[in-house]
Amino acid sequence: MRPTHWGGVGLGSDGIFRVDASALRAWMSCSTQAWLRYARGLTTKGEKAALLAGTAGHAALEAYFRSDGDAKAGRAAFDEVYKAWATQNVAGDDRLAHQNVSIIMRRWFEAHERKGGGKYANLPWTVVPEYVEVPFELELAEGIHLIGKIDLLPQYNNGFVVVETKTTGSINSWWTAQWKLAAQLTTYLWAARQCIQERVLGVFVNAIEFGKIPSDPSRRCKTHGKKYAECGELHAKWEVLGLYERPGRMIEEWHQEAVQAATKMRAVFEEADSIEDVQRLSQEGMFNGSCRGCEYAEGVCDLGRQPHMIEANLVEEWWNPLQA
Repeated sequence: MRPTHWGGVGLGSDGIFRVDASALRAWMSCSTQAWLRYARGLTTKGEKAALLAGTAGHAALEAYFRSDGDAKAGRAAFDEVYKAWATQNVAGDDRLAHQNVSIIMRRWFEAHERKGGGKYANLPWTVVPEYVEVPFELELAEGIHLIGKIDLLPQYNNGFVVVETKTTGSINSWWTAQWKLAAQLTTYLWAARQCIQERVLGVFVNAIEFGKIPSDPSRRCKTHGKKYAECGELHAKWEVLGLYERPGRMIEEWHQEAVQAATKMRAVFEEADSIEDVQRLSQEGMFNGSCRGCEYAEGVCDLGRQPHMIEANLVEEWWNPLQA
């Protein structure tokens, strides 16, 4: 059942339909995917682990930057969000096991420790404490609001930039290529320019890889000349991507597409109000390739989107970007 006093994605009690960048992306990929995730609040258990680990990573960095670089505060925030749930629900040898991802976060903090009250090490921007986790709700069109939270709005060169933290199983060329034109980054750049009266230049992606730390006690690492059990932590990986800029015309076209998508989404969400309605929705993902990697491809769509199988195979996890 949808949470009461809802302020997340969907139609609110105030008659406003709210969307965020993730919901818009899902809608442009597949109506079924968007409806299940954002109208019904359903996901898979495996996807929930990835979502919660990502949320914990964001909470950790928020605590870290708000405390002016206190790594202990960052690690405590990560554990508060993720440790208890992951211990009960994620296998110990999984890449998203708490022990594995907590090592990665600890290594990230160590690599970016503040030096003598100066800048954070190995980061190209200067943190502004009041611009950490900046929530926004902006009118996209009449009766439709765009909501979200900007991870970081630090100073950079002669202006400000958006910093969007992303966690992923693997930072590779296929994954990084998506950000060059990603609508999500355009969304945050547009929103940032509405939120602060400053020059916002573009967007950085702060990528953190939540991959499995190697720990084989017998295999020797060619890079470090040690057994993986000894050097495993040194394989933790992160990268700052960007700066990604957006020409004015590109932002205008994004806005037009976003309004059209949100308007159609609202109409479908209002009309399809029970789980049985899922079989009336389109499955554009079968034609545009979005089924690859979609959490509903197996156990939902491949079984004919049967309502009783959906209820059996999915778990409830409502998405509200203002609370994530």
